[in-house]
Amino acid sequence: MKRKIDQDRRINVLHWYDVDYSYFPHSFEEIFVKNVEQFFEGDYKKRTLFQRLFPLAASVFFALLVLAYYLFNMNGTRYSPFTNTVSDLGNPILNPSGFGFFSAAFLYLAVIMIPFYQFVYKHLRVLNKFLATLAIVTNMVASGGFIALALFPNTSQTMAVHIPAAFASFGGMIVGGLFYYVIIILDAIRRKGTNRLLVAFGTIANVIIGIAATQVINLPSFTINNTAMMPTWEWTLFIAIAASALLFFHAMPEIAKKVAVYRILDGTQYRDSRENKARSANQLPEGEAYQDFH
Repeated sequence: MKRKIDQDRRINVLHWYDVDYSYFPHSFEEIFVKNVEQFFEGDYKKRTLFQRLFPLAASVFFALLVLAYYLFNMNGTRYSPFTNTVSDLGNPILNPSGFGFFSAAFLYLAVIMIPFYQFVYKHLRVLNKFLATLAIVTNMVASGGFIALALFPNTSQTMAVHIPAAFASFGGMIVGGLFYYVIIILDAIRRKGTNRLLVAFGTIANVIIGIAATQVINLPSFTINNTAMMPTWEWTLFIAIAASALLFFHAMPEIAKKVAVYRILDGTQYRDSRENKARSANQLPEGEAYQDFH
């Protein structure tokens, strides 16, 4: 029996998921705790996370924003992305009927992104631990910013908290995403077979993010620009960040495969530098070659 368990665990390194035959939760409390731990550790199969949880999370988030949008009615004036900022949806004075949905959306976003942060970090730290660590730290700062945005709307009473929260949330997502894309770009340069088209589109999305960010933020004074075009640029920034994340998630399966190979290399007597190990692993073809290599 022990040999069977050890064999299954060894195979699971190639299949990129964990199975522990020694423990099965029985009570509701044990199942609940195990699922909470799994969520906050991002311990999911890549297909479950990116093909099921991500579409569900995005659908709930944007559905809440759409509800806030449809309920917006300030003295007969409807919401417009050309004249209203994203935060206006959560303003209880401008949107008394729908601001709660905006707050719920960003509270939900702050929590639901945690397993994605963890999953991406665990995979990309194999390629560049320093940049991956910086990225997950800024991502967690972003989640803290989302919570503050939900609790402190852009009213005169709470603007002193709202503005720093906006910098923390969007800045954390932008900087974290930039670190991750640097890792992917470096990997795409040395890896044969990497889908460089996805990397190219993701790079374009990040260029748009950079342009929009400079239009929204007044860098010398580190304040929000108060111009007629600012709401449009803010929505451009918001949509570009979402597009960048989507493109990035589509690149993750390639990275996940390399992680398994790196683990195999580390477990062999193959004596060489980490850089040469990574280069050798990246030259392997797709599919069954991973199984054959082990």
